[in-house]
Amino acid sequence: MKITKVQTKEQLEKYLSDTHPAWWEAFRVGRKNMYRCNNCSHFIVTIEVDRGVTPMMLSCDSCTIGTRRSGFYLDGYQKLTPTHEWYRPDGDELLELLEDPQANDHYIRGGLSIRPVEDVS
Repeated sequence: MKITKVQTKEQLEKYLSDTHPAWWEAFRVGRKNMYRCNNCSHFIVTIEVDRGVTPMMLSCDSCTIGTRRSGFYLDGYQKLTPTHEWYRPDGDELLELLEDPQANDHYIRGGLSIRPVEDVS
């Protein structure tokens, strides 16, 4: 199924909550996770600023050949300072992403995008 009428993250979130209410309620904003590379051990700490789905693995941009794997939201990660955040794209960014069939599938299933945290204290 391809979404074409969605233009804002609010419309997409309403679609997700209307079509999968129990599943949608399980997601929480503010959860932290750690992704560690299996090659160079470099890691990032993520926080979810919107409800949604995050991947189990990410490519490592530090060594470029490894794969960062999710630590699955362990309690100890909640005390760490995030370096990256998971967010739901909006506006033109969302419309552009939904043009790609693979990305469309990711976002209609609740997928989030990742970006560096602007102000890491």
